[in-house]
Amino acid sequence: MLAISPKYKSLPYCSSEILFKFVNLKYNAACFLDSSSIHKDYGRYSFIAFNPFMFFESNAKDVIIYDNNKKIIDKKNGSPFDILNAYLSKFKIKKIDGLPPFQGGACGYFGYEMLEHIEDIDVPYNHMKTPDMAIGF
Repeated sequence: MLAISPKYKSLPYCSSEILFKFVNLKYNAACFLDSSSIHKDYGRYSFIAFNPFMFFESNAKDVIIYDNNKKIIDKKNGSPFDILNAYLSKFKIKKIDGLPPFQGGACGYFGYEMLEHIEDIDVPYNHMKTPDMAIGF
């Protein structure tokens, strides 16, 4: 298991939407988890993650794992959930006291098409040609 320390920088307050516009995208991948809630325990933080060192993408049962230069690391065929879980188990985030609860890991999206891996259902054709799942590490 590879232990990774989160990279962070404290910034003076500014709107997270404005800050996100200035993210430097080396790999053209970013994730913005915006919390507009003002609840002190649940809506306190917004997170911006970008420039992953590894990228996980699936279409149906075809999974491709890239490095941050878009070079293919691995190709697999099977349940994207199982393959993602196997990759997630290879890494451990070293938590730093005083930082928000999400300190790194994996961030991305699960498209509607992932439903076919959960239920026995035919999913409509993906006209947008987007991955069913895209996760940055």
